[in-house]
Amino acid sequence: MFLVVLLALQAVISLDWQISPAKLASSGWCMNLFNLASVSIPDPDFYNAGPEIAFIQEHLKPHPSMGFLWKENIDTSDEVVIQWGDVPSGALSTDRFGFANVPEAIELSKTGRKVDIVGVGASFLAGAQGLFHEYFWIKDYFYYNMAQSRFTIPQFNAALLETALQLKPDWVVYELNEVSFVMIDDYENWKKSGINWFTYHCGSWCGPALKTGFPHDQLRRFARPLHGVYTSLNRKLFRPSLDLKPAQKKKLVEKTINYIKEAHAAASEAGAGFILLCIPDKGRMINGPSPKYYLFEEVIPALKGTGINIIDLREPFSKADDPRQLYFQIDNHWNRQGIYIAAKEVLSVIRNKELSLKE
Repeated sequence: MFLVVLLALQAVISLDWQISPAKLASSGWCMNLFNLASVSIPDPDFYNAGPEIAFIQEHLKPHPSMGFLWKENIDTSDEVVIQWGDVPSGALSTDRFGFANVPEAIELSKTGRKVDIVGVGASFLAGAQGLFHEYFWIKDYFYYNMAQSRFTIPQFNAALLETALQLKPDWVVYELNEVSFVMIDDYENWKKSGINWFTYHCGSWCGPALKTGFPHDQLRRFARPLHGVYTSLNRKLFRPSLDLKPAQKKKLVEKTINYIKEAHAAASEAGAGFILLCIPDKGRMINGPSPKYYLFEEVIPALKGTGINIIDLREPFSKADDPRQLYFQIDNHWNRQGIYIAAKEVLSVIRNKELSLKE
């Protein structure tokens, strides 16, 4: 009986009550609760995105295998200016596929200029696309971006297989950051759902995933208000932990290794060299590795001897006078200094491999 009362109270607390001061003043002691207040059921499928996220959402499109991409052929003259934290703002320009690239790279691609290096990955490479193109162009290489913020590892592979290898690059730079693997299950569950990416993620490109299966599907279909109360109650009583359990982490690490091996095999079959670019997190470089992840310590040894060219940026980054200089102060991504170090490391591998082939 006590448990039933507790659940009922929790359900009432989970509702969104709005008291009307005017009704409160005129109601006297015998006030009617339903005249006094209005109540709305929380919608678990709604995500209240911040202004930066909502602005980006306007310029995205769903994609059947990658989940989402930018809308195609956005030009700088459209004045879509992206601002995120303390990252310098810039006008967005996208290609025919929906990947962001600087206008010079997009125009070169249209002329049929051979792409020497293509990058696939998530927000680190997506944010580096301008400086990478500039740096490699000076060194007589054409770099082209096919990385997208919020992507996880199987999305890297989808971008590689469906678009990047179409360009017939000589080299593929494949991002591995320390948290990409955490979202693998989210992507795989979305693929199984058959739902539009934005719908599945509560209307946003980066919102929380819908709860599916019993009883969510049934309640959503036949008793949506009750579904709101049920979900709100569960969130309050059984808050999910953000930490990965050891078994879950082990499974995701194994998936990460397999996805990377698949990408390497696909690039090799297409005649492209493959570079795994391991990008350390700002927190690691400042405070040391997080016990939550320790991804590089597990993945890098497992891939040695596979023929994959691995660039572990922990070493060159650690040589900086202050690792904080390589990242933005507010945002957790690398800045121009960090990107520049990475570009030099990538160029060193490419030139050494090319030199060895000539000998």
